[in-house]
Amino acid sequence: MAPWLHRKESHHLIEFPRVWSATDLGELRPAGAFTTYAGWPYETLPSLRPERRDGFAWAGDAATSAPDAERLAELETLARSLPPGIALPESFVRYMSRPALTALLDEVSTTACRTDLSDVIASPVEEGAHLVRFFRDQQDCVFWYLYLRPNGESFVVDSEWSERFADAEGRPEFFWSAPTIEEFTYRYWLECKCWYVLSDYFEGEETPEVVAYLSHYGEKVPTGE
Repeated sequence: MAPWLHRKESHHLIEFPRVWSATDLGELRPAGAFTTYAGWPYETLPSLRPERRDGFAWAGDAATSAPDAERLAELETLARSLPPGIALPESFVRYMSRPALTALLDEVSTTACRTDLSDVIASPVEEGAHLVRFFRDQQDCVFWYLYLRPNGESFVVDSEWSERFADAEGRPEFFWSAPTIEEFTYRYWLECKCWYVLSDYFEGEETPEVVAYLSHYGEKVPTGE
């Protein structure tokens, strides 16, 4: 395990390792041989333009598309199943209730990940906290969750763990991925756009946004292996 993959605990709240789990960005950010995903310290990632992140502006018209009634009802059921004092962030409800918005990640994913909303899951590592899965790898290599704490804090985490592994021995590992669903979706979407530009098999669109993101990697960076 890399030295930055450590866990600290303070006042019974876990300080999850801040790691971006993703695929390579070509030779600019290799993932290593024989692996699809690797992890990079969050602080090494390129910065994101806030005006493109906030309100899901990166998604264009999909950001203001109409919500789906069935999805809204499903989210309302989830919200009611949460303990008192814990609520789904408005941005999460906005994202998950709009098929045109969630479809953008499903369609752009370089590893065929897909939107997948779970029931509320009790955190297996922190008392009183809960998880809601919203995105998963097609082969269940990685799962992404909204992480909700009793103190009102929420953020995005990822893990190889899912509720079907609840009886497995050992403590599962979770990684803090992003402070909000807005940042996670924007970075995921943009990195997929970058990957298509760098791929030898696809013709991606080399937009100024893609060029600016990749320019952060002027030199090769270490993988998270």
